[in-house]
Parts: sequence; structure tokens; C-alpha cells
Amino acid sequence: MKYFITVFSFFLIALACTKSSDNNSSLIGRWKLTETLADPGDGSGTWMPATADYIIQFNKDNTAYENPVNPYRNINRYNVTSDSTLTMFYSDGTSQNLYFKIENNTLTLMGGCIEACGTKYKRTDVLSN
Repeated sequence: MKYFITVFSFFLIALACTKSSDNNSSLIGRWKLTETLADPGDGSGTWMPATADYIIQFNKDNTAYENPVNPYRNINRYNVTSDSTLTMFYSDGTSQNLYFKIENNTLTLMGGCIEACGTKYKRTDVLSN
């Protein structure tokens, strides 16, 4: 039942995202983590201020960078697969599909967990290359 609720929640998030043909170009840049969401599975999760200095960067050539680098599974590249989903590719050969939404210079990434989870970032730089 929890799996159904999680999948259904992600479906609703995908439907709620506004369609934009420039999401790929608006994703390009450097983003600083501001909030995290973790839910124990009962819907009681709330967005909490970030406690770590974490930066993620999406480059025009579909490469990606994160700081601090995770020695076990850092992001190497990404691919925007629709107006609201992207695939992250990691150094360990794995990949992960995430839902994303960009609104008012805030990037929200959702998914990748069994229960509801997500991260929010504020744009720090727009990159031209």
C-alpha cells in the first residue's frame, strides 16, 4: 500500500508541474541546497532547512557536478527526459529518475526514495557554457 501511495504521489507531482519547453536550459546553472524533505511513510514529513553546504551544478553539455563530492556515488551527468523528469547518472554506473520543478529560481527534486523525499535548491549562478 505504501508503494502505491508513493507512486501515486509522484504521479500527482508530475501532473502539477507546469509544462515549460525551456526547463532544460533553465536547469543549467549552479544550485545551493536550502531544504530537505523526508517522510517516515505516514505523510507527516515536512520541509526542513538544509544542515549541509551542498552545491549541485548542471552544465549545458549534460555533465553535472556536486560539492562535496560523494566518494561512493557522485553525479557525472544528467539527461532531461521530459518537462518534469530527469535522469541522473552516477560514477558507480547507476542512474536514477527524478521529478523536477523550477519556479522563482527554486529547483525542487523529488524521488529516489521508497517513501516521499525531496530537496530544494536556490540558484546561485546561471552558466553560459
